[in-house]
Amino acid sequence: MKLTTPFYRKKFIVFFFLFIFFAQFFQIVYFKQSDLSKEYDTSYWKDRFEHSQWKLPLSNRIIGDDGLYAYTGYKVINGSNPIAISPEVPPVGKYLFGASIKIFNNPIYVSFLLGIGTLVLFYALCKKLLNSSINAIFLSILLFLEPLFFSQLTVSLLDIIQLFFLLSTIAAAFYLSKKSYLLAIICGLSLGFFAQTKIPIFFPIIFILEISIFLKRKFLNLMFPYFFGLAIGLLLPYTVYFLSGNTIVNFLQLQKYIASFYLKSRLVAHHSSAWIVLFMGKFTGINTNTLSSVREWSILWPIAAIFSAVSIVFVKKEKNRLLWFLIWLFPLIGLIFFSLLPFYTRYLLLVLPFMYLLSFFVVQRILPSKYLQWTMVLLLIIGFVRSISFLYPSPDTVLSDFYYNLSSGYFQDIYQQDLSNKEKPAFDRYKFHALSQSAWIEETVRKVEVKELRRRKLQNKLVVDIKMTYFTQDLGKFEEIKSLRLIKESEQWKVVWDWNILSNDFIPGSTFYKDIKIGSRGKIISNQGKVLAQDENGFLISVVPSKIDTKKENGMLQLLSQLIYISTVHIQNAYLENAQPDEPVQLGAIFKDLSEEEKEKILSFPGVQISSYTTRIYDGIDPAEIMNTLFKENDTRIYSSTNYHGIKGIEKEYDNQLSGRNGGKIVLKNKNGQIIRTIIKTDEKSGKDVVISL
Repeated sequence: MKLTTPFYRKKFIVFFFLFIFFAQFFQIVYFKQSDLSKEYDTSYWKDRFEHSQWKLPLSNRIIGDDGLYAYTGYKVINGSNPIAISPEVPPVGKYLFGASIKIFNNPIYVSFLLGIGTLVLFYALCKKLLNSSINAIFLSILLFLEPLFFSQLTVSLLDIIQLFFLLSTIAAAFYLSKKSYLLAIICGLSLGFFAQTKIPIFFPIIFILEISIFLKRKFLNLMFPYFFGLAIGLLLPYTVYFLSGNTIVNFLQLQKYIASFYLKSRLVAHHSSAWIVLFMGKFTGINTNTLSSVREWSILWPIAAIFSAVSIVFVKKEKNRLLWFLIWLFPLIGLIFFSLLPFYTRYLLLVLPFMYLLSFFVVQRILPSKYLQWTMVLLLIIGFVRSISFLYPSPDTVLSDFYYNLSSGYFQDIYQQDLSNKEKPAFDRYKFHALSQSAWIEETVRKVEVKELRRRKLQNKLVVDIKMTYFTQDLGKFEEIKSLRLIKESEQWKVVWDWNILSNDFIPGSTFYKDIKIGSRGKIISNQGKVLAQDENGFLISVVPSKIDTKKENGMLQLLSQLIYISTVHIQNAYLENAQPDEPVQLGAIFKDLSEEEKEKILSFPGVQISSYTTRIYDGIDPAEIMNTLFKENDTRIYSSTNYHGIKGIEKEYDNQLSGRNGGKIVLKNKNGQIIRTIIKTDEKSGKDVVISL
């Protein structure tokens, strides 16, 4: 018997399909071994969350959804109320991530396991509708090779969990028979868990579709177990919430809040975004009109969308046309919903499997069986090769994260996320953060910009040349060229730390010495001889975060806001986002004279300090007329004639004459006090006085 006979061809195809499945499984495990082996660091994520945008609205130390869900999962699995953190997100996914941390000390294992479970459920659904094991295996593996799917297996996001419960409830509904009481409970339970994983915008649709199956098939006896399972699925995740004294009325109010949170979100919904992603592979940024390429996109997406739409023609002739019609209806309604709400590419994960199923349903009717099988083989080969290129580690992600953390001074995040574990500095995360941050504070660096120049591959290492521009508080900016080394570690690129990254020739134990010669901004004098604005000795306000009395904090913030002309939320962000708790944080100069009574009032707040400082004193002009033009002026307002220029009124009109420049130098010294090098040196220059008519 020849290999080309149907029996042997079928056997070969099944063997090939299984080979592709296991090859994909092992390459995901291999390339993602770093994520799968990483232990969950509770103290780090607690610190990250408490200094993120969820606690400090202005914080740039952003925590992504994956970090948020994992940390809230850790909290709820240890007894916290599920609405204590991010109540707008239902709790099922949080509990599952928490359980994963509890069992595996890693939140992503639940994503990986439920992802494999999703493939099993998708197989069961496809087999039910297509009545073919081979075709069902093919579609399941095709989904497994889909980057949008397998990229979710090693992150703590909710989409893969929601897809699991969606397929679970639909598969259960489709396999129902007259006496399937347990299956009816599972169907309702899964729908309840689906609704309590993410905002349940699809819940009404699925509920109506499933009720229509019960009614059409006259399974009225299964309605009670279905509703029982649904009630359990909706309420069980809120057990701790109810035990805290909340009622069903409170629960319904909470569900209303969750819905309104997203409906009233400030995020802008681009109504064509889902369609542009689907057909063109371009994503429209939230709150912007900027288009960016979708890395996961493939030509299969628009083909699947078109074939899914036309499948309705064939559905009408099917024996199970009700089930097929429901499968056809779901992605259509889903895409309409995605057009009305702020959209992210990963949301397509809920509809893409159904579009693949509908597309195959059409293709198998228009393509002869022999060609269909080899087409399936070809698609899996292409999908597998593409997934290799998708999984193969790129340094782009770690470099992008490193540049962001470095420019922001988030050294604790650099230590935790970006550095090679094998070649980390001989400090723990806290010491590394404190030492690195203190070096820049000593150097009076207020802002850093990083620009990549070129990359060079050297054997198994990558060398990246960067230019760093440092903006100092008193002497302007200077530039340094660095070379970063990256190595592969557990198939992930990581940065090898070099203290030169902080400042060329710096090593722990080195110190920065500054000698500042004040170059004053010119005086503004009225034609009657009154000085309206001038640089002279004044005061600088600082605060030690750990010494603040939280009971008096609001009063302190209100007073400081009036003195240094910054909003209370900006001041609070300055000393909480990324400061050392026991070190004074400079907040701003006071632009007027202070009486002894005012000084006493300021110092009455624990943690607040006043020090002598050259600033600009106003008498008759609004201090808001100048601002820092060299680095973003949001959280602090520390005066320097070098960096401040007029933005309105007289200060702006005469800025060229008034502008001065501090002089002096900043040098790097070794631990013995010897000068290693001069970092920046410039001459001071005082601005010219101007006389104005009033």
